[in-house]
Amino acid sequence: MYEKPFEYKFLRAVESYDPDDLYSCWSRLFSAQQYFYEHLEANGYSSEFAKAVVGNLLSMSTAQVVTFGLAFEGYYSCALYVLRNRDDESVFERAKELMFSPDADERALAAKMLSGKVYEAFEDRIRVLLCDWFEKEEDSVVLESIAYGINAKHIQDCNKILVDKIKHKSWRVRLALSHALTNTHDLDSVNAILELIRDENEEVRNWATFSLKHSVYYFKEEGELESIEFVRDHLFQRLSDSFEEVRFEALAALAMFKDNRILQFIESGLEERPVRTLVLEAAMDFENRALHPKINGLLDEDVYTSSTLHDLKQQYGELFGTG
Repeated sequence: MYEKPFEYKFLRAVESYDPDDLYSCWSRLFSAQQYFYEHLEANGYSSEFAKAVVGNLLSMSTAQVVTFGLAFEGYYSCALYVLRNRDDESVFERAKELMFSPDADERALAAKMLSGKVYEAFEDRIRVLLCDWFEKEEDSVVLESIAYGINAKHIQDCNKILVDKIKHKSWRVRLALSHALTNTHDLDSVNAILELIRDENEEVRNWATFSLKHSVYYFKEEGELESIEFVRDHLFQRLSDSFEEVRFEALAALAMFKDNRILQFIESGLEERPVRTLVLEAAMDFENRALHPKINGLLDEDVYTSSTLHDLKQQYGELFGTG
């Protein structure tokens, strides 16, 4: 009979700090921050009790942590944090075993384990494992976990395999692929992202447009922007997307091409309050004298990010004078 490593009430106290990001709650506990101890004390648990729980978790074997994470409802995020922050061989070996489990939840946990700290210790072997596994896996939840692992570790060895899945029926898999393709900059990957920026799901479109913006930046820095000129019209179409975030990501990407069609869109963005940081960044890349008066007239309270505004004003002052 397996036992819980601590009472459920303590788990609730830890995770009540940020119910929308349970993993970060455990990160805060293990980093022993005073403000987090104060949060626990307000919920009836002393710092000494919390430290004892952490000590017990650290002393548990990898097999024990896997077991309580899968066996007890609610304890998954805690177990995942412990497993992803271990770099010893036991994590690698246990994850390899779970990869072949008939249970999709166990396989998904394995993918998350392999993209933790253990990855640095066994990088060459895990990189190959994740790429091969992604090609063969059929379960949507597991594919999603592997894709996020590939993204987290900036693996670029399996671009073709990623591209082959962009029309997967699960929007969550397509979203994970939008993340993973952020780290790839070959033309096949760029063409795949162009498919995803037209996805029916707005979150997929948003992340895909963000990924495409990163590809544009990469080619610009490499002095090869002309090699992806073909993406400009695709990005311009996104300026009328129903999802606001997509529109601004597309605007920031087009600004790197200095596409004159977007002048009115940046001007309009500079008139909104507060002005979005993406609009300020677009103005930085666009470098157009026509924007100078509007930029000069902006105050710190008019924008989300005053530091970006200061940089923008300095840049335009140097380019076009202080008038």
